[in-house]
Amino acid sequence: MLTEIYQNKNKKFKAIFIQNFFRFGGSYFYNQFIKNKSVIGFYEPFHEDLSNIKKIEDGRKNFQKRKKLFNHPNEEFYFQNYPLNKKWFKEFHNINLKSNFFLVKKKEITIFQNYLKNLIDFGYSNMKLPVFKLNRVYLNPEVLEINEIYKIFLFRDPVASFFSNIRLNLLKPYYDRISQLASEGVEPFKSLWNLVLLNEVNHITLKEKKINFVSQKDLEIHYSIFFYIWLYGLYKNFEFNYTFINYSKFEDTIYKNKISEEIFLQCNIQIDFSNFDQNKDPSYSLKIPINQKINNLIKNFMDANKLNRILSNNFDINRFNLS
Repeated sequence: MLTEIYQNKNKKFKAIFIQNFFRFGGSYFYNQFIKNKSVIGFYEPFHEDLSNIKKIEDGRKNFQKRKKLFNHPNEEFYFQNYPLNKKWFKEFHNINLKSNFFLVKKKEITIFQNYLKNLIDFGYSNMKLPVFKLNRVYLNPEVLEINEIYKIFLFRDPVASFFSNIRLNLLKPYYDRISQLASEGVEPFKSLWNLVLLNEVNHITLKEKKINFVSQKDLEIHYSIFFYIWLYGLYKNFEFNYTFINYSKFEDTIYKNKISEEIFLQCNIQIDFSNFDQNKDPSYSLKIPINQKINNLIKNFMDANKLNRILSNNFDINRFNLS
């Protein structure tokens, strides 16, 4: 029976959620799961392109080119397993999700959860265990509070994620989203956007594949703004019950094996991380100061004691220059 695939002596899971954010290593991690023939994968169930069949088909045709561009290890087309023609699927995506990360309103949480439950049931209909890779609800972990789900929170060193995001999109989607939320009066993004305007931040450019900042001040402001979003998501997710996994520690064989053992213990799925090969870009080890006004914003919207516990348990806290 299917239940034998994903239950241990004490627990039974309906699905696996891999919660993470952009350039946190989620594609690699998800890909290791879906190699298991007993699994069906749902990659980015809240992706804005899932409302557009033409975009999906274009993406399917250009999959190899796109995954190379994004440096993704995916062997299966991103949206391979979605029931695109199901009425409930179309109705949900008529919401017309357009942003790369959300702030889901309380009254909408049930709508998002019911959609995930429908996808779980669809996975069951294929006699497979559904595994979800989720980025866009990084700031809304409450959406994932569904019973009998094995949840993983995958996170990564902020400097590495920062530079990886720049190489992907120069942080433009972040600024677009911050601006949009600020225009709606949503905090802390309104305050964050005011700091962007106050500092007259210059655009990042790529020249001959090299990242260029107009000045050291620009580097620090760009990083500080990204760091705030990174930290805000960590702050919110660490309130919930996950298996917490630090992608930046995956070069440590002992740590990697420990995670593999924990996953097997929880859901009886053997994951092989032996092919892991982390980018060793020297910029990933830089120590970049956090802008003082961003530091003040952190103090205003996050509890300092809780933050210190999260960071000191998972990182070298001295790298963050938080005052």
